Amino acid sequence: MEPTIKAGDTVLTIQIPTSQIQKNDVLVLPLPEISNLRYAHRVIEVSNESQEVIVRTKGDSNPIPDKWALELISKQVPKVVAVIPTAPILNGPVERRTIYLGLQGTAILLALLGLARLFR
Repeated sequence: MEPTIKAGDTVLTIQIPTSQIQKNDVLVLPLPEISNLRYAHRVIEVSNESQEVIVRTKGDSNPIPDKWALELISKQVPKVVAVIPTAPILNGPVERRTIYLGLQGTAILLALLGLARLFR
């Protein structure tokens, strides 16, 4: 979904009724091949025929639409309402592993300092 949503960004969603889905909404949907994975893409086409809601989606920088059309069987779906740009923090010049190691090292240091004060 770049440039709208970058890898590592946090998205805020609200549940909307499937009947209210409109073209250009960005939804979080199950990946057809692997139903326990989710993806966020923009709706390019909505079909509300009788009780069925079928959507076609496309990533913003993808040249062609996704190869599938999804029939939404749930009554509500998550719609992206805001993007928090956390990608520069977690994907910036410092690698995630370095950040995690730094946080773990700080926690260990604080635990040791606490123990030292406890036994004084």
